[in-house]
Amino acid sequence: FGPETEVLIEHFSHEEKVEGMGLIREHMQRDRILKLWKKAGMTPDDVGILTDADETVSRDFLRAVQSCDFPQFDAKTENCDTPKVAVASMVFEGSPECMTVTRKWMHPDIILGQ
Repeated sequence: FGPETEVLIEHFSHEEKVEGMGLIREHMQRDRILKLWKKAGMTPDDVGILTDADETVSRDFLRAVQSCDFPQFDAKTENCDTPKVAVASMVFEGSPECMTVTRKWMHPDIILGQ
């Protein structure tokens, strides 16, 4: 957090045919993200936001995650029954000017570093 924080970027593109069904590419992408977090030295008290490019949170929400106490982000009480906070976000179809009003999307996910 702050201007001295190292930022790591790793692009992921896998357009070749893959074995498996459903969201296999998303699972591959998330596996790479977790490895990059470990490489960056993520600690148990750090908070990670697992998101796709079309799943964003507001700047105000990010500031709240940085400065407010979330009981879900207490490393001493966190457990596998409640391992993350799923954020309800707006759904856009093609552009921010095409927001749907009937669909809700429960992403991005916010998790502790442990």
